Amino acid sequence: MSEKKTNTKEPSKDNFWTLIIQKDGNNISNGENCTTIQLGSLGDFFKTILPDDQPFKLEITNNEDKGLKSYALNRVLDFKVVKINNITVTIDKDTKLKKVEFSFIANFKGITLSVGNLSIENENGKLKPYFEVISCSIDVGSVKGAGGLYYNKDNRSFAGAIELSILNKFSVSALLALSQDPFSLAGLINTTFNPGIQIGMGFEITGLGGSLGLNRGLDSDKLCQAVHNSTLSTILFGRDIGQNFATIVKDLDNFYPVAKDQYYFGFLAQISYGTILKADLGLFLKFPDQASIIVAGIIKVHISDKSDDLLIINADFLGGIQFDKGLFFDASLHGSKIVGINLNGDMVMRIFWGGETKGFILSIGGFHPQYTPESGFNLPSLKRISLNLDYKIVKFNLEAYFAITSNTIQFGSLLYIQIGFKKFGIIGYAAFNALFQFKPFRFLVDMSAGLAVKLGKCTLCSISLGLELEGPAQWHASGYAKFRIIFEFTVDFNFTWGRKQKIEEDSKEVFKLFENEFNNNKNWSVISSDLTDNMVTLQATEDEEETLLQSNGTIVFNQSAVPLNEKMDLHNNCKIKDYKDLEIKELAFGDDKIKWKHEKSSFAPSLIRNMTDDEKLTSPSYQEMNGGFRLDMEEKICGKKEPTPANSNEILIGKNNVEQTDSQSQRLIIRDTSIASQRRSLTGFRRYIKQFDQRKVKELSNLMQKF
Repeated sequence: MSEKKTNTKEPSKDNFWTLIIQKDGNNISNGENCTTIQLGSLGDFFKTILPDDQPFKLEITNNEDKGLKSYALNRVLDFKVVKINNITVTIDKDTKLKKVEFSFIANFKGITLSVGNLSIENENGKLKPYFEVISCSIDVGSVKGAGGLYYNKDNRSFAGAIELSILNKFSVSALLALSQDPFSLAGLINTTFNPGIQIGMGFEITGLGGSLGLNRGLDSDKLCQAVHNSTLSTILFGRDIGQNFATIVKDLDNFYPVAKDQYYFGFLAQISYGTILKADLGLFLKFPDQASIIVAGIIKVHISDKSDDLLIINADFLGGIQFDKGLFFDASLHGSKIVGINLNGDMVMRIFWGGETKGFILSIGGFHPQYTPESGFNLPSLKRISLNLDYKIVKFNLEAYFAITSNTIQFGSLLYIQIGFKKFGIIGYAAFNALFQFKPFRFLVDMSAGLAVKLGKCTLCSISLGLELEGPAQWHASGYAKFRIIFEFTVDFNFTWGRKQKIEEDSKEVFKLFENEFNNNKNWSVISSDLTDNMVTLQATEDEEETLLQSNGTIVFNQSAVPLNEKMDLHNNCKIKDYKDLEIKELAFGDDKIKWKHEKSSFAPSLIRNMTDDEKLTSPSYQEMNGGFRLDMEEKICGKKEPTPANSNEILIGKNNVEQTDSQSQRLIIRDTSIASQRRSLTGFRRYIKQFDQRKVKELSNLMQKF
């Protein structure tokens, strides 16, 4: 029996060969995959372009699989006015030019032009140029500025920015983000002028501008991050483009994301008070989805005498309301000074009532070291509020923070001080942190302090103390004391006493809570799918608590007292007396079953599950769980489409009955009634009844005309 041979092709490897070109040296020196050539003696041209310090290499790569050969030059070709680098030439197996890639910088004495990753590709005999980044800077005395353009080849989108200043009297800046497929545009233009428009009491308007987005949105989370990394002035107001161009222009699509049928516009202004105050302010409106109002500002205050800066304040802020989510506010203090003392710090606030994350957070300077905020709040890393003084023989730094959340209050500080010289001095510190949790009540406090005498890198003597106290159930205390005089001595302690926190002895009947919520008409709502309902007036019912449902609408029941389809260990820190898991088995009209789906609501995990103290601190304040149901009146029994009877255009939800069985199945009984009446709008009534019974349109219209 002959063996069958299998042909296995080894993966091809790129073959490399290097050509080293230098001005002086040996005439020709060959090595393995390497050849060195001297060109300095061949003429003044080569002496001009070849560098003196070291040779440059031409690396040749041969890719056998793709049939391509690339030539890469690793040196800069300096022609004084123009510098060319990163040169790569690619040819195919037929020795036809495939691609040429390079970057260059051109300096024309005051105007500098830079092109990064420029390529010329041969596509079926046609040469097509592509570039990634083009930047330009101008400094010709009376005119100064910078700008650039970025092109994304993959999604065929452009992003550009420019800033020009003329005689320090007038300036204009602009940002633009444009995509072709699908079409979208985001842009802003901002101007400043001096003198400004007087508005009284020494204040004047020294700048005006606007922004516009078509099929674009504003990413409030990204803009909040820009507050804390000091790029908000460029993103929203077009300031300092020259300094931030490289890091900003490629990210414009992240701040102004493409969103179909989404729009925004903004108003920009700068208000000044002499040379002391300059404030860039902006008001932005985003609609229709995730409708938002955003207010942003850059405030700069500068007061100085002839010798020194007395007061420098640089503050950025951004806040607003997203109507379907909540309120947000971010602020950052950076590069600020008060009489030689450096001042910095961050602040955030979130009040969310919609979306997956709900709750409240206010932080000035960050959080307790053991607390982690929920990711849904999209909080950046916050800098502590800090005061820093640096004199020759005295240095000190004071940091502090304060935070309030839905279930905690936190505060703390750190003081560091150094007195002396570089070779000899005294170093000391003191720290304090406190965290109080409301429900269940718990607190955690820690303190530490230390002092040391230094001689160079050697510690002559030192003392450090630490204390941590946690309670009240259980109580836990630990601490230490360290002394060092030639030798180090340590004394510590660790005590735990008292009883662990227990669930309250009170017990609750969970099903009773759900039944009360079920019979509360405030938890019921009606959503109509009929766009012409506004042209029809329905007769009011005698019972104001009853809810009127049109037969083409949707019934929604939702409550936030008891989660459904969730295993509960407890309820509001109380024992559960009856059922730990409620589940709706079916819904019915009379004896007929009807299709339905769950409706989400927000519940606090820590109030229904047994958690450790650390788990309570790190878990979300609220989570989306099943709280009710939604059913569509047009989805008839068991999903069958049936014509709606003409005498049941409305269904009245009154006293709803919950039947409790051993299997915990719930049945919703809703009685039918017919109480519709039409008023004023004959056109609206025709459209209204047409959805239910085409055969009766003419008959009912004639009847209404008689009225």
